[in-house]
Amino acid sequence: MYPMKSMKQDLEFFFTHRTVPNILEDLSLSNTATCTATETTATTSTATSKDVDALDIFTFSGLSNEDLADLGVAPLSPTAYPTSPTPPTYSIIFDNLDFYMQTHHQSISHTNKSIHWINHMCVIDRVNSLQMNEHKPANTLSSYDIGQSLPGPDTQDSLRIEYIVLGSRILTHYLEAFKTLSSVVVHHIPHKFSEEMARPSTDYPLGLLLKDETQTADLVDVLQHFQREYVPRCPNGLHKILVGGDRLTEGNCRNAQLMFAEGVSEEERLEGLVFKFEDWHAIRNLFEIYHHIFFKEASAKDHSTLLANMNLLRSVTLR
Repeated sequence: MYPMKSMKQDLEFFFTHRTVPNILEDLSLSNTATCTATETTATTSTATSKDVDALDIFTFSGLSNEDLADLGVAPLSPTAYPTSPTPPTYSIIFDNLDFYMQTHHQSISHTNKSIHWINHMCVIDRVNSLQMNEHKPANTLSSYDIGQSLPGPDTQDSLRIEYIVLGSRILTHYLEAFKTLSSVVVHHIPHKFSEEMARPSTDYPLGLLLKDETQTADLVDVLQHFQREYVPRCPNGLHKILVGGDRLTEGNCRNAQLMFAEGVSEEERLEGLVFKFEDWHAIRNLFEIYHHIFFKEASAKDHSTLLANMNLLRSVTLR
């Protein structure tokens, strides 16, 4: 073995006085010697570093960046492996599809039919929920201070700014004197996800389910279908998805989910589904309330009601 004064000198001597066949032969011997030394260490535990072939010292993987710089060798940059895009998150929206099928010639076996099906679709979330923090709260409910939920000075300032924006919209929309300022009014309060929420919704129809959501057995089949087909399975468990419908559908789904609370697994308990009601149903309910208040027949004598205006304009055909 050659005398070793420094790592740099040994490497220069090795690569200067060895040919490629000799290097390959020495590397082969080095691998054999390493395997033999490993087996001997496992049985006797008496092997020392001098028993290992000297070529093990000259592996570049064991050199630091400073050693490589002394040798004039540039360190290799880590390989940037391609990364797959983050999968989108989505919600499942479904509602009942009811229609009445009349027959031209009725018989005992051929009568009118009342059809009740379910139409469902997938709506992609504009903001991916996978980037949201899923950690548990820092404090328990018993140690929580209700004062932390009360609006402080910062919250009051934010509310004041938002009320100013809302008030400016109302003034420029309903008062003729302020309509000239409608072009400078803030019509959208900016927030963190303003750009994402300005994009149109992306939805995919998933077809019809020949089930009646008013029947408990059919609704259970539908929820089990959602759990089995649409809930993602992750290494750390199920990734929950939102399932939306009207308020009656939401209540029925929650009751059906409670019936399976004693299930063995998460899938049997339908824990991958989180139910919610859709906003357009709330707006429709609000319109029904307005219609019920202002379209009362007893309100014909009350000014500014719908029936009073109809009587004033003699527009009785609007009914």
